[in-house]
Amino acid sequence: GDKDEALRQLELALPLSQSVCDKRFEVHTLVRTGMVYASKDPRKALEIYQKALKIQQDPDFTDERARAITLDKMGEAYALSGEAVKALEAYEEAIQHWTTMRDEQGRALSLYGIARVERDRHNLANSRDRIEEAIRIVEKLRNRVTDRQLQMIYFAGRHDLYALAIDVRMQFYALTNSSVDIEAALSMSEHARARNLIDLLTEALSKSSSGTSSRDADKN
Repeated sequence: GDKDEALRQLELALPLSQSVCDKRFEVHTLVRTGMVYASKDPRKALEIYQKALKIQQDPDFTDERARAITLDKMGEAYALSGEAVKALEAYEEAIQHWTTMRDEQGRALSLYGIARVERDRHNLANSRDRIEEAIRIVEKLRNRVTDRQLQMIYFAGRHDLYALAIDVRMQFYALTNSSVDIEAALSMSEHARARNLIDLLTEALSKSSSGTSSRDADKN
């Protein structure tokens, strides 16, 4: 399948990056390889991510974003392996790097990872706080993106954020029977639907406008 072909290409690329002593390319190849393994063999993925992290710990390696990505992926792999504490540690370290770089998108991504782990550990308060913080970041960033196609790609996964936030609030409601939680869940559900509708309408209008402009240009 596609993953097998991707893995074959990555395994060919790794010795090439090592032969030309391109550490950044080597790290990129290792992380991509780990991502292919992650869903079916997270422990194998962790071994590969550890190799990437070892390279990144060299003082001469200065790509902090690459290190944050590696740590975030390690958090995901630890979570899939059932090692929640190590997953949280990796995510928290990733957030430190995202914060240093002022990369809010990356921070939201790692906050989402933490929220999932905390939800699965039944630490609902921590999960709620982290996922709702991630949503605030994503919605704030969303308004800064002007190109519609870029915006659609950039936030394609935001519905996962809302789905997790709603799930956590509903679990709270099951425990407390509090109207605050059910109202919050309903509000987030409506907000997610409204955002999706706005995106679809804006995309349709954009395509319509583009088509009209093309026809007008053909007339001239």
